[in-house]
Amino acid sequence: MSRPSSTASLRELTVTFADRTVLDRVDLVVGPQDRIAVIGDNGSGKSTLLSVLAGTVTPTSGDREVDLPGGFAVAEQGPVFAADATVSQAIDHLLHDIRTLERAITEVTGALEVAPAAELPSLLDQLSELNDVFESRGGPTLDRRLDAALDQLGLGALGRARPVAELSGGERARLSLAAALCSGADLLLLDEPTNDLDEDAVRWLERQLDTHRDALIVVTHDRSFLDRFARDIIEIRDAHLHRYGDGYRGYLRARDAERLRIRREYELWCTELARADKLVVTNALLSSEIPRSREKPGFGHGAFRTRSADHGATGRIRQAKARAAQLRSAPAEVPTDPLSFAPRTWPALGWAIQTPRCRW
Repeated sequence: MSRPSSTASLRELTVTFADRTVLDRVDLVVGPQDRIAVIGDNGSGKSTLLSVLAGTVTPTSGDREVDLPGGFAVAEQGPVFAADATVSQAIDHLLHDIRTLERAITEVTGALEVAPAAELPSLLDQLSELNDVFESRGGPTLDRRLDAALDQLGLGALGRARPVAELSGGERARLSLAAALCSGADLLLLDEPTNDLDEDAVRWLERQLDTHRDALIVVTHDRSFLDRFARDIIEIRDAHLHRYGDGYRGYLRARDAERLRIRREYELWCTELARADKLVVTNALLSSEIPRSREKPGFGHGAFRTRSADHGATGRIRQAKARAAQLRSAPAEVPTDPLSFAPRTWPALGWAIQTPRCRW
C-alpha cells in the first residue's frame, strides 16, 4: 500500500525563551522527500527547530501544520525517560506509535471473536486499515530490524531488563537513534546522530539514510556527513532560517557569493560615508579661508550686492551632513571578514575621519 505524501510547514513562527528570541517569524516547508541538514552556531536554535517540528516545543506565535500519515520519529541528543524505566520500556516509549498500532490490532482481533454478525464488516474494515498502516511502517519486521540496529550501534549486548538510568548519555542517544531509524516514520528528525559513533557506525547510519525514501531533517556539525546526504542546507543565523539548495557545495558557493555581496555593499557604504564627511570638512575649511567681501572706495553704500561670503560652501556642508546622517541611519551589514581603517586628519579643525582600507 502506497502512503500519501507527507509534509510539514511553519509559518511566521516565533519561539521566545524568557527575554531571548530563538526563532523569529520563520517560514519552512518540508516536502515529502526533502533531505535537509540544519547547521548553525551552538545555541542558534537548531534543536529548538526540531522540537517545534516534533510538537514538543510550543511556539510563542505563528503556525505549525503537519500532515504526516506515517508519523515522525525523533532522535534526540539527550532523550528523557521515566526514572524507573527499563531499556525495554524506553524502547516502547520511543516506538509509541507502532506499539499503539500493535495493541489496536490485538484489540480488534479479539473483538472479532465475540462480536455479533452485524458488527463484523465494520471490525474487519478497521482491522484491514490498521494492518495496512502497520505494514507500511515496517511493523512485522520491526523487532528484528531493531536488534540489528542496536548491534550496529554498539548496543547489541544491552539487556532489555536493565534500568535505562544506568546507561550513559551516549548510550541513551544511540538507543533513541536506533528506534527512530527503525520506526518507518514519514519524517525523521535526527539531532547530531553521528555524535559518539565510530567510523563503522557512521557508515552504517549513512546506508540507513540512503534507504529512507521519505523526509529527513538532520542537525549536524559533521561536514563530511552532511555533504554525503543533504540536498538542502538550512543555516540558522540571528534567529532566522536561510535555506540553500544543491547540497553542501551549493551552500558554500551561495555563502561565498553572499559574503562578496555584503562586502561590496559595505565597502560602498564606507566610501560614501567617508566622502560625505570629507565634503563637510573640505567645505568648512574653504568657508573659513575665503575673505569677506568689502565695499570698494568711491562707491556708495548699496551701489552693488556682494557675493555670498562662502561661495555656496554652507549649502554644500548642509547637503553633505544630510547625506552622512542618512547613511548612518541605515548602515550596511558588516562583513564577517576583517576591515582595517586608516584615519585621515584635517589638523586645521582637529577632525579625523575613518576611511576603510580593506584587507581581503
